Amino acid sequence: MTVQILDGLYYLNETGLEHQSLTYRNILLGLDGIIKIASLEMCVEYLPGQAQNVYIKKLASITIEIIQKYMKDNGMVGMDNVDR
Repeated sequence: MTVQILDGLYYLNETGLEHQSLTYRNILLGLDGIIKIASLEMCVEYLPGQAQNVYIKKLASITIEIIQKYMKDNGMVGMDNVDR
């Protein structure tokens, strides 16, 4: 699943766009199992050479929400129950 999200972000980057509001709620799973990134109206032009570190933090939060269905109260990224 995360690979499909990364593929989508790579595609946006290659077309010169950056998603400004990437969240768990903007990741859609179709009945066919295909992952799509929604809210594309939140994309802005990407400046060449601009760091994409913001995606790393957002992707960590999205992955945690997909796995355990919620974020920690303090905003920290991490699993509460690693046995899940």
